[in-house]
Amino acid sequence: MPRVTKSRSLKTSSARCRNASRTEAGRIPLQLRFARQVNAILGEGAPPDNYINPRELSGIEQRLLKEIFIRIGNLQTRLSFDFTGQP
Repeated sequence: MPRVTKSRSLKTSSARCRNASRTEAGRIPLQLRFARQVNAILGEGAPPDNYINPRELSGIEQRLLKEIFIRIGNLQTRLSFDFTGQP
């Protein structure tokens, strides 16, 4: 049985945290969109749409979305560099 070193264990834990945060980052906008669609159907009697008015979000939701969009932009830049060699 291979011995797990502290360094290897920390790297694995760090990778798991990054993956979990990526999963959460993707889940938050989907939850907001779903809540908007439910509210349109049940609350307004209107057809569902994907528009989320940022002014109707709480301060925490606004900050989370800003952080998520920053991370998405960073990921897109990194992928662009990895595949094309240009940012």
